[in-house]
Amino acid sequence: EAAEQARGASEEATKAAKEAAAEAGRSAKAAIEEARRASEEAGRLARAAAEEARRLAKEAVERSIKVFEDMIGGGVSLGERVRQVETVPVDTLSRVPQEREAPPKEEKPSLEEEAPAASAESEGVAEPEVRVKKHRVEMQRRIKSRLDALARMYASSEVNRPGEDEEDY
Repeated sequence: EAAEQARGASEEATKAAKEAAAEAGRSAKAAIEEARRASEEAGRLARAAAEEARRLAKEAVERSIKVFEDMIGGGVSLGERVRQVETVPVDTLSRVPQEREAPPKEEKPSLEEEAPAASAESEGVAEPEVRVKKHRVEMQRRIKSRLDALARMYASSEVNRPGEDEEDY
């Protein structure tokens, strides 16, 4: 009789284990499906973000081209053009070629711009905001240098000299 009870208990334990395994399998399948959906959604969001970034970059490039076309064709001062370009995102103008004959002088960032980065670096940990700000300041300084070089280049080119016939070109 004890053997019969043990067999019955063993069958019940086996049945309970099978049910638990089946439930675990269903839960695992549901988790896998949820992870797949989340991955697809993340991919969709990443593609949408990349497309938005491309669109914004294209708009910024178009604005930059317009500013440079105006700079070439107009008689507006360089200071005014620099103020116009300052509204263009930094990354857009980072590829502007520098003047070849006389590269622009590299200016030292002001102490005000260096202070947050220096204090964070002295502690051995540069916080992300400080690194981003430092990068942004450096990019703005480079863009200003490149714009100055472009302005000098256009100002010295023969095409922009008044009083000469265009037929000579």
